[in-house]
Amino acid sequence: ASSGNQLAGADSGNARLTGWTTEGKWVQSVKFEGERAFAFPVGVAFAPTPVVSDQRKNRLVFLTADFSFDSVTSPNEPYRVPMGIAGRVGKVAMADSENQAIRILQDEVLSASMSNLGLQNPGDVKWTDDGRLLISDWGNQRIVLASAEGTLVSERKLEFSPGQISLDAAGNVYVPNGPG
Repeated sequence: ASSGNQLAGADSGNARLTGWTTEGKWVQSVKFEGERAFAFPVGVAFAPTPVVSDQRKNRLVFLTADFSFDSVTSPNEPYRVPMGIAGRVGKVAMADSENQAIRILQDEVLSASMSNLGLQNPGDVKWTDDGRLLISDWGNQRIVLASAEGTLVSERKLEFSPGQISLDAAGNVYVPNGPG
């Protein structure tokens, strides 16, 4: 994930978050102890501070601008295998893989659940410049474009199961072949 001249990455194997500058200079690694510790971080976004999806603990971890621990989500409807996440100021979208849904959080509070798109193990989600959601639907071998309200706008079938999804500044979509 990137914000300004900051880059952050989830280091799943080492249960930590790493940070660099956009010039590639290593800044820090963050690893928490006890209840705060990451189990298997898989996604990072800025909203505007870092947010991490921790797959094995089924939670989102919100950090401060300097990567210190801030808070953890604990929704009434538990996440099951949170994967990729995307951030906007005050908003986070998260692929809730085993619940077959996209979750939207506004100011760290669950505000919407999109389970009406026919998703099967969504792996990643990104905000488009116009506020829509681009979703990698691993189980259905497709990419989905949905409105912020959860209405299907379009879909594109693929020859493989997409894992992550990225957009560049020109709006081009990049989809690597996912695991499996």
